Amino acid sequence: MGQASEWVGVLGWSGEASVGKLNLNGHRAVGVWLRGLLYTRDGFKRVPALVLNAQPDVQAAYLHGYYAGDGLKAGNGTSIKTNSAVLAQGLYWLYAGRGRCSSVSIEQRNGRVYFQLNVRAADTGAKGQHLSRDPAEVRAVSPMEAPDEWVFDLATDSGVFMAGVGRVVVHNSPRRGVEFVTRKITDAVARIHLGLQHELRLGNLDAKRDWGWAPDYVRAMWLMLQHDEPDDFVIATGETHSVQRFCDIAFGHVGLDWRDHVVQDERYMRPAEVDLLVGDPAKAGAKLGWEPTVTLDEMIKEMVDADIRLLGEERGL
Repeated sequence: MGQASEWVGVLGWSGEASVGKLNLNGHRAVGVWLRGLLYTRDGFKRVPALVLNAQPDVQAAYLHGYYAGDGLKAGNGTSIKTNSAVLAQGLYWLYAGRGRCSSVSIEQRNGRVYFQLNVRAADTGAKGQHLSRDPAEVRAVSPMEAPDEWVFDLATDSGVFMAGVGRVVVHNSPRRGVEFVTRKITDAVARIHLGLQHELRLGNLDAKRDWGWAPDYVRAMWLMLQHDEPDDFVIATGETHSVQRFCDIAFGHVGLDWRDHVVQDERYMRPAEVDLLVGDPAKAGAKLGWEPTVTLDEMIKEMVDADIRLLGEERGL
């Protein structure tokens, strides 16, 4: 099949450690086979499937060898930078399997994207653990000048921080803008109740949405921040109700029948209407212990009462 020769030299950024090099000379088919293990069809490096499915000691040897040959000297602890997303995923998975979490930062340079893994040190026992700090922990938050939005500069020792995504499905409160259908309805109900308006024009009354109470959703956000590991969550009630049902509850709260006041207007009919939107909060319930505490009826009544109070204060009613 061919011949192999081994060379051992001094590690480039450390005069004390050594690194080995294996030269393979032989049949071309062997080279093609090895390249298929080490690279994707697009030419990006990857962790060989043989390693991903190997025993823990083999995976540990691979990580040791890879870091010795291609790790970064900069930074405290293990840091690796690569332009291969596939390799970064494989290394992340291998380190995670050994109980070492990684933070990942993305850098764009000269038209190329690079992925840097900053790997936390392995657990060395309980002694002194109360003094240890995650290099991705946010140390300082500094407001930045921006004319139209809030921008903050987050400072960490490693230059990156760990974060998760919270997908918050439609949430409501008396502070929601009147351009949204829920607040448009409660504002109109308050105006009709006070004699300031006579009708409400809406579009599709059959559209169904998952409407939740904003304070409940903020509580979910807080619970995400208390979670040990960054993760992605969907925050929703898991229930869906029609616009017509929303109108029925809102008008009924002040003793009115929505049919006497709501007019369906073609101008508000969306050409590409999404008939049904509903979220699944099961993961948030299982991992965060979160669940909504305010029902649809309670939310709508609170919003109607708030709009009545607001209009009364504005007009001295």
